[in-house]
Amino acid sequence: MRKLLGLLGALGLVASSSSVVVSCGKSDDKAIDLSAVKLTTDKDTTGATLAKDADNDSNFTGSITADATKITLDFSGMTDNKDKNVTVDADKTIVHQSTASDTKVDASKLTANVASPVDTNKGPVITAEVSGIAEKNVVVIAFTVDGFKESTVTLTVAKAGTPSAKKDLSKVVATKALGEITEESATTLPSAEHLATALNEKNSGLGITKDDFDIATDPAQSTTTATITAKGNNFTGTVAVTYTVKAGSTPSAKKDLSKVVATKALGEITEESATTLPSAEHLATALNAKNSGLGITKDDFDIAKTPAQSATGATITAKGNNFTGTVAVTYTVKVG
Repeated sequence: MRKLLGLLGALGLVASSSSVVVSCGKSDDKAIDLSAVKLTTDKDTTGATLAKDADNDSNFTGSITADATKITLDFSGMTDNKDKNVTVDADKTIVHQSTASDTKVDASKLTANVASPVDTNKGPVITAEVSGIAEKNVVVIAFTVDGFKESTVTLTVAKAGTPSAKKDLSKVVATKALGEITEESATTLPSAEHLATALNEKNSGLGITKDDFDIATDPAQSTTTATITAKGNNFTGTVAVTYTVKAGSTPSAKKDLSKVVATKALGEITEESATTLPSAEHLATALNAKNSGLGITKDDFDIAKTPAQSATGATITAKGNNFTGTVAVTYTVKVG
């Protein structure tokens, strides 16, 4: 296990962030279906989003918060699994501290339950109870699921109460029919920039930009559909969208902040303390949440120095190719 942690450290998975790593033992040719794995904690009962590693179909990534004390891996989505067995190796299950010390987790806090064979729609459920998970900790839970090759789940540990920055495209893009997209001709394939604009218009508060995804080449984009794959720090996963291409002059990319920011009272913004001024990223999130289809990011504006930002308001000035002008917004800082 120490060799495994050393390898992870060499790859930058331990040194750069705190993680939870789940390792599946028994080797086989088949990888566990990502959609079959649901991870929840006592602090996130709706389920953390897992993304497949682009270089290895048996490696998954996601995140949990540092105040989580109970981790549950549910394989209910697995099909034809009535004969599957799951075991947890308590000897390999540890909390790897940032000081590089290894602390064994109490074996009594680890359970692996297999659903009744009569229910073929239910798979194994694994639970682990741990304490003191913090940033720069690595929790390693080793277990085996029969019939599947070795797998890993790497979960970034965020600050307590801080949600994961990455959003699953398959979940947050509720409206996948984007309507008309204007291009120079009816045979021109929509650009990433135009797709991002259409996505934001149809999905309130999404806040996606052309830099957040790639347009997949397999399946290839057409004049009616495209599959986009997330990249960067804001989104994860993939989603297929549909549209129709309308021939005509493309609209100006720049939008006037004073006009498109209709709701300037942004409500509560969560920060570490009541005196912490909201960051550009948090302001962008709040702006998108209150203004449907805005699609602004922290790279689209600067926070003005005159008048100076305060704990209740800020003036933002557009920069880049997407927006123009300025707008003053108000908010309240919530400690969390």
